[in-house]
Amino acid sequence: MSVQPVGEAEHIPMAQALSALDMSGLGSLPDCSKLSFSGAPWQIVGSDSQLVVFKLQPGQEVFMEPGTMVHADDGVKPSTSLKNPFGAFMAQEDIFRLKWKNETSSLKYLSATAMFPSKIIPIDLSVYSGITIQKGSFLATTGSELRFETFFPRSLTECLGQGNLLQTKLFGNGICFLCGSGAILTKTLAPGEKYILDTECMLAVSPTVQVSIRRAGGCAMMFCGGKGLFNTEYTGPGLIVFQTLPASKIGALFAKGGGGGGDGGGGGDGGGGG
Repeated sequence: MSVQPVGEAEHIPMAQALSALDMSGLGSLPDCSKLSFSGAPWQIVGSDSQLVVFKLQPGQEVFMEPGTMVHADDGVKPSTSLKNPFGAFMAQEDIFRLKWKNETSSLKYLSATAMFPSKIIPIDLSVYSGITIQKGSFLATTGSELRFETFFPRSLTECLGQGNLLQTKLFGNGICFLCGSGAILTKTLAPGEKYILDTECMLAVSPTVQVSIRRAGGCAMMFCGGKGLFNTEYTGPGLIVFQTLPASKIGALFAKGGGGGGDGGGGGDGGGGG
């Protein structure tokens, strides 16, 4: 069984654990830790905090985010690349890419992982060039071309639906690798099909999908339901990739933990006063 990127005809296959359930067209990532390099020059390893391993032929190179390298064989040399720095800066990505190149005459290996616990999602940019991605989700690419473009949403409803004033599109070739946390699911929408999603959970949306908002419910639901005033509505055709534990929720969890520690320290001051 070979690793399959998200492509036009074959999307991420459904995991065995979900095969007996009716998930209304949802798909999950395969268990890549049991796959071989057969048919692909890379392999995703692990189940939770994953890494991607590249098999580099002589002269082959991979572009990665700084600080994401896990291991490199002797003879795989890094250099900095400054391409599209303004677009990368606006997309909240590093303005420098690291280009790792196999400068030997033999096969070498290189691996990378995200800066936070995450799963790795392969996207075929020959199919999905121009895909909208979550800021900070880019990890690496096997392609020779990569360009970030930031843009203002076409309408207020699209801006509220995406959750950011500036959106990020990714253009290029080859396979690009994104990072997301929690469970990673995909949904392929038929023309005119609508899908409602928590705004923060979006990871990637193909350019053919229309984005708008839908009110979360009545007044009680909007103010007490914990989901804000609006949810995001996606209308097909096209692909959406989403995560169940976005970085904003992880940050909020750590913030609550830090607040608790501060309160504990306050208690110590009270004891001193006694």
